[in-house]
Amino acid sequence: EEIHNLYILAINYCVRRANDGFRHYFVDIMDFYRKGLDREYLLQNGVLSRFTYHNIVSAALKIDQSDWAESFIGEWMPRLEKRYRERMFSFNRAKIAYHRKD
Repeated sequence: EEIHNLYILAINYCVRRANDGFRHYFVDIMDFYRKGLDREYLLQNGVLSRFTYHNIVSAALKIDQSDWAESFIGEWMPRLEKRYRERMFSFNRAKIAYHRKD
């Protein structure tokens, strides 16, 4: 749980910096997200928060990683709470399509 909190703290710091106009922090955000997912630091009791799921897609799109985001939403959908899976998958799929102007 401590490592989870440290990852969230680091991501939030990078988000604040990116929102202050330092857009290159989105690369750091994605690094934290990728490592946190690989090591399962972003999961709580084996579940990925629907908010984190959505935020990961948003950050990936900020650095034009729509292909990665598309793979991510399919791969990680089963780790969402069951009641949010379809809704979050569909919403983020639409968000990716909009980003691609499809």
